Amino acid sequence: MFLKLLILYVSFSGILSELFHGPLHPIKHILRSKMDSTPEEAFKVWHYLHKRQYKIDSEEGKLRFENFKNNFHIIKNHNSKTENSYSLGLNNFADMTLGEFHKKFLFNNKIFFHKNLNSITKIQINQEDSLYNLKDKVQVEPRIESKEKFFSLFWNSPDSEDDFNEQDFIKNSKDFYSQKLSNLMFLESPLKGSLERKTQKNFTTYRSINWIIQSALNQYVEEQGECGSCWAFSAVQSIQAAYSIKTGNSQKFSKQQLVDCDSQSDACNGGFPHFAMDYIKKNGLLKEEEYPYKIDMTEDYKKSCEYEKIKAQNKNPQEILRIKDFEYCIEKQGCKNDLSLFDMLQRGPLSAVVDASEEFMLYENGIYDKSCSETNHAILIAGYHKGENENESSYWIVKNSWGFLWGDHGFIKIKHSKDYNSCLLNQYYLRPIL
Repeated sequence: MFLKLLILYVSFSGILSELFHGPLHPIKHILRSKMDSTPEEAFKVWHYLHKRQYKIDSEEGKLRFENFKNNFHIIKNHNSKTENSYSLGLNNFADMTLGEFHKKFLFNNKIFFHKNLNSITKIQINQEDSLYNLKDKVQVEPRIESKEKFFSLFWNSPDSEDDFNEQDFIKNSKDFYSQKLSNLMFLESPLKGSLERKTQKNFTTYRSINWIIQSALNQYVEEQGECGSCWAFSAVQSIQAAYSIKTGNSQKFSKQQLVDCDSQSDACNGGFPHFAMDYIKKNGLLKEEEYPYKIDMTEDYKKSCEYEKIKAQNKNPQEILRIKDFEYCIEKQGCKNDLSLFDMLQRGPLSAVVDASEEFMLYENGIYDKSCSETNHAILIAGYHKGENENESSYWIVKNSWGFLWGDHGFIKIKHSKDYNSCLLNQYYLRPIL
């Protein structure tokens, strides 16, 4: 009863403070408030809210508490330093060690990951097919009709409050989102080593891009569970975005088909978005509802491809999605930099990889600028925020697949500057061509 009352109280008290920054989930409100208590008290509340099956006083519970206590102190120490540009929080990984987290959620086989990158150089792309005509789409600034409509663009569980002053809300919401897209500039030859651009008077290299506002993404932040299937989520999310851009419709496609059927990748033990793209190009991709994701998979999952069986039951074969090809930057000279990454992002959200080590696990909000040294997790780059002046940071808007209780409603902002390596986002990225 106490915890239920606490949820109601903290949820209500946070509404006003979060009005112009999006609704903060009640669980996060509660756990933030418990950072001023002892680790023991915080663990009891965290254990209840995250519905852990083990008992606190069991052997596993005692081990988990030690992990939790260590993370509790890491979070408290980090957040006490006002110079930090991002904060950490007691999310759904708070009872894990970093090693366990890596094993369950990141690429497990680093040799496998790096060894196979060179295979992508065999792929050839039609230059004309690599450019979408977005002229009509990017000129229109989206109208936000209600607060509920605005939140539904980003989060699983939006507020359902009544009408509000749209202009005031937009003005005060720019902490995370750019409300307007400028005219886009395209690469003439996106796969050449040197970057060739169309010239335009007063051309600005970087400008804000937000594919969420443009409704190019399925807005539900999905959860991969304890399966290293981030590669499948990353690839499918970029395909869903390309589908939305091209057709104007939103559709979810199957991640489970890739986990089960892509022989080049290794199911829950890791894989590659470009292998996923290659598979889809040859075989097609079913809808999520036809081949749904199994959230209970772990690294020991034994895959069994059901694609042919399900395809035979499909009454409309034309609904199976196929891609023509994909443009990419993988182990190639001339494209592994922020500017080339930005150029491709202008044509749609990108499947990419990042260094998700250390504090990435406990990230809650703010602009992430931790030192990064290896690529071990696949994500989706959903946009770019251009700082308006030297006092406002620029950052990449990144969508993850760890559920909406991780990070900033399932997203993370990664710093962009000349003295930061964008957490290696610019080392591997690709985009499908439908």
